[in-house]
Amino acid sequence: MGLDMFLTKKYYIGAQYDWNNVTGNVEIFMNGHKLNVKLADIESIDCEKVYWRKANMIHKWFVDHVQEGTDDCKTHYVSLEHLRELLKTCILVRDDNELAKTLLPTQDGFFFGDIQYNEEYFKNVEYTIKELGKLNLMGEDFGYEYYYQSSW
Repeated sequence: MGLDMFLTKKYYIGAQYDWNNVTGNVEIFMNGHKLNVKLADIESIDCEKVYWRKANMIHKWFVDHVQEGTDDCKTHYVSLEHLRELLKTCILVRDDNELAKTLLPTQDGFFFGDIQYNEEYFKNVEYTIKELGKLNLMGEDFGYEYYYQSSW
């Protein structure tokens, strides 16, 4: 039990549209069993890119900047600009810890984790920098979108 947070990258295949001229099957194996899926039936592929656990300061940032202040456990679209802003904020906080309470405040909640500005807090900031740094945040956003969802 606790705050789980996911950033997902959704690749749009759009294979169901004839203009994409997509043919063939995709072989997927689950628990040792082969599933045959027609490529033409796939609209999109969702890939988990970042997973956080009880990083309440990051969750609060998404609620405040992406979810218009509503903490509802629903899936929310996240623009590349939002992700660049979060990355920049985390770098500023990492480089000047005194900015943490102002730029990236913690949020208390049911099993949301520690709200102190301690070693665990800054590990979550560093982890976020590392994981967002793996994404192509300066590239085009054609063909994919990012989504954030939390649960507790």
